[in-house]
Amino acid sequence: SSGINAEYGDKVTAVGGFDGRQCLDMAFQYDGVMEQWEPLPATMATRRSGLGVVATGHKLYAFAGHSGESYLNTVEMCDRSWRPVAPLVDRRGAMGIACLENCYMTNPSTD
Repeated sequence: SSGINAEYGDKVTAVGGFDGRQCLDMAFQYDGVMEQWEPLPATMATRRSGLGVVATGHKLYAFAGHSGESYLNTVEMCDRSWRPVAPLVDRRGAMGIACLENCYMTNPSTD
């Protein structure tokens, strides 16, 4: 599975995913001027694929997904570095997420 993309600042950002061997804890931003992908300086605390990603208010959020061992309910927020925030009630994977007036809407739980 691939990482999920979100617009963060003025760049498209790819977060997490699966490289064929393991789930990823990295995020990359596309620089349209240089036409190249650049890694964000920090990694997430948890490797994850099939996650939900949303950017709002200069912050990037990574929701749930799969660690390679189990579905997750953890959520991390990035605003220069990643840190955990309140977890979701249920474990979720292969999820979609959207932000509407500071509320996060997700699809039904996988777990």
